This record gives sequence, structure tokens and C-alpha cells, in this order.
Amino acid sequence: MDETRERLAEEMDSRRKKLRLRWTQVARRASLSVQTLLRIRTGETAVTDFAAEGIEQALNWPPGTIKDILATGRVSEPELTEPADPAFELLREAHRIYEELYGLDNADRLILEHIRLINAARDRSRTSDRPGIT
Repeated sequence: MDETRERLAEEMDSRRKKLRLRWTQVARRASLSVQTLLRIRTGETAVTDFAAEGIEQALNWPPGTIKDILATGRVSEPELTEPADPAFELLREAHRIYEELYGLDNADRLILEHIRLINAARDRSRTSDRPGIT
């Protein structure tokens, strides 16, 4: 791994600790799988614009922080940014679920989808009106 990617990993870890987040929380907030986030941190995969934007939002960094780190190997102390638009957050969550599903083999994907269907059915049955049940 080159020096700027090591620096990016260090800055991400430092920021994560400062915000008292776990990597799973960062991944979820960035709409990335934990595996993809790990590959970015270890330099195994390129940092796409989508991933950079998601990581910046998850770590409350201003837009462009990751590009700055990769370009210069340095980062100025970032300030917290405002929470993201809820609609954009829903889109990111949908993307994370899609990535999670397609990152699994067929059997795991099928199991995960069944679990979601069962949970949805339970939620519907809890909210439906049932005669004789108060």
C-alpha cells in the first residue's frame, strides 16, 4: 500500500475513534459493505466518488476531504458538517443493501431475503386488525 493510502487509513481511523464509531457503523452510514470499506482502507480497491462521498458523510468530513488526503497526504482538521438530506441517506442505504446482497453467494442471498420477508410479514401481522384481539 502506498503512503497516501496509508495516510487515508490513519485519518479515517482517527476520525472514527473521535466520533466513537465502529467500522460497521461507518460502513452503514457510508452505504458500503464492511468488506468494501476494508478494501478501501487497505488500498486493495480504488476509492470511487460514491464511496468517498459516503465515507466523508459517515465521518462528518467536508466534501473533498478524501481527495485532499489522497492528493497531498495531509488533512486539515475537518469540521463537523450538517446531517445529510434524508432522501439521500435512504438512497445510500438502498445502495448498501444492494451491495450486501450481490456480495454474497446465492445461498446466503436467498437466506437473507427470506429473513427480510419473514420480518416484514411479522411487522404486517402486528399492525393488522385482528378480531377479538385488543
